[in-house]
Formats: sequence, structure tokens, C-alpha cells
Amino acid sequence: SPTYFLDVPDVLLSKMDNDIEVPLMKGSNKAGECFAFNNNAGNETYVQIVLDALIRHSLELLADNNLSIKWQPDDTTKRILQQFTPTSSEDVQWMQLLEEQVLKWTTQVNNTPMLKTRGIINMTPNELNSLLLDCTRVQEYNKCSLGKKDICAFHPLCGGEAKIVEHVMQIPIVGGKVETLSLTHSRPLVDDNACFVIVSRSVKKEVNDTVGNPCFSISSLRSIAGTEKTELTTLTSISLPIPKFLMHRVAFYGADDFF
Repeated sequence: SPTYFLDVPDVLLSKMDNDIEVPLMKGSNKAGECFAFNNNAGNETYVQIVLDALIRHSLELLADNNLSIKWQPDDTTKRILQQFTPTSSEDVQWMQLLEEQVLKWTTQVNNTPMLKTRGIINMTPNELNSLLLDCTRVQEYNKCSLGKKDICAFHPLCGGEAKIVEHVMQIPIVGGKVETLSLTHSRPLVDDNACFVIVSRSVKKEVNDTVGNPCFSISSLRSIAGTEKTELTTLTSISLPIPKFLMHRVAFYGADDFF
């Protein structure tokens, strides 16, 4: 079984189940400890613990009440939020607004730009989850993609999907290409497929490697009651070989087209 290595920073380590000690490997670089993802016999429980930790960490980052992250809205989003405050997540006027506008925020985490978007997709969460996991359909929502393919799959005990994905993208505006290798994990958060979370995080082929363009993304797919639509919130952090002053512009390129 091929093995891929996931860097495990302290924040992710803190989310792991303390009842079982997960075997971690120490690389020679500054990334710290790594976990070996593979389908070897006996590794299933450890894979599950690491995936659970990724989900916990991701849900904390996505939470609107997470005060540890200072999100800065773009001008359009700031104006909308000043004019309208939803009374609940099911507020009809709020849902109508999200069908017409894509909300966008930016921030910095460990000197790396992080971006958040929120809007409504005219698909059910189950349909959207299937679309986002199907590498053959990536150009339906990402015109910058030059190709995406599944490398290998794991079988998480929680259900859902977990796999290693290779992706090549054209960098918009400035040109050039970027290649990523990541662990992608999706799971339903409720039994009736009314909500999914998808997490992607860079992995490497050797324990001593350094990830060239580290990427981290989270997508929350939440059903809208009484409709076949989905409120999609995405959070993305990626290091690209471009000037920092262009990072936000490049990262938001095509966001409106997706919605």
C-alpha cells in the first residue's frame, strides 16, 4: 500500500483522541511530526483518529463564533453586513440575499493568507458533495483546473470518503502552474445527508520532504430547509509562488462563477 505523510502541527495534535496514542514519525525538516496514511493492516483506527481530529479542527475554524480569527470582509460584504443582520440561519431574506451575492472575507494565519466565501448553490448537499469529490468534473466549477485525479483511497470507519488527490491548476492573472498533492476527506455530519464537511490538506510522499505549495481547504455544505439548495461556506489557505499583494485577488478569482 502506498504511504503519504501528513504534517501534524500542535493544533491538530490537540484535537486527537487521548485514549489511543497515534504513532507519529519525526521528519528531518522543521514541519514537526507526521502521520503515515496507508491501508496497511492495523492502521485503520489511527487513520480514523487523525481524520476525526481534522474534522474537529475544521469545524472550529468554520464556526462564526470563533473569536480567535479576525475575518475582514471585502467592501461589498461589509456593506451587506452593515445593512442586514439575519435573525437566524434560516432567515428567508438572508437566504435570498445569499442567492444574489457571494460574501467574501480574508485574514492572515501564521503569515499565510486565508480566504472565506459563503453563498447558495442550486443543488442539494448530497449532489454538491458528489460533484466536489468527482475529479472528472472539476472543470464544471474550477475553470483554472488543468487536471485532477484520485491517487488512492482509504476506508474510514466513520463512513464518508478519504483519498489522496493530485491537482494541477493554472494560476489566474499572473500565469504559471501549481501542483498540489492532498488528503481529501468528506463525511456527512447528520444521518440524512443534510450537511457535509469536506477537508483537504497537503500531504507528501516522503517523511523528510517539505510541501512546496501547502494548501488547506474546508467546505461546509448545509441544506436549506424546504428547498433543494445548499448554503456553501468555503475556507481556503494556500501558498502560491506569487507576490503577496496579488494573493487575495488571485484566490478570489472565479469565486462568483462557482456560485
